[in-house]
Amino acid sequence: MDEIELWDPFKQYRNIQKRLFDEAFPLKSSIREPLVDVSDEGKSIKVTAELPGIDRKEIDIQVDKGSISIKALLKNTLEEKRKGYYHKERSYESFFRLVPFPSEVKPETAKANYLNGILEVLIEKVKPTDSTSKKIKVKVE
Repeated sequence: MDEIELWDPFKQYRNIQKRLFDEAFPLKSSIREPLVDVSDEGKSIKVTAELPGIDRKEIDIQVDKGSISIKALLKNTLEEKRKGYYHKERSYESFFRLVPFPSEVKPETAKANYLNGILEVLIEKVKPTDSTSKKIKVKVE
């Protein structure tokens, strides 16, 4: 049996009000993911990230054998001075990205360069070892 919904004359009004408010003040995440490219350069892995406007002191890079994490903080200050008027606003925006590598790397060889908003990190790959398979006999007791 279907349930009967009671008519609410203010429901449509609340829905319209909510939609207008959401459109006027959209919520956005305070943490963004920078655009990242990962490429295999033969003996190394190259990671390129776009971090425009960020001071290099605000970039934190962590590399382990299987991934890289890039954290950054963008600080903006808007200041306007006129006769009899002063306005100053600050905003902060966090960036974070965790990217897995296509192969194992040597974290101690990582080198980073940051120029014109582009971060490049180069990390040597671990040489593949000759792994041979071994047949194992199963004992029956």
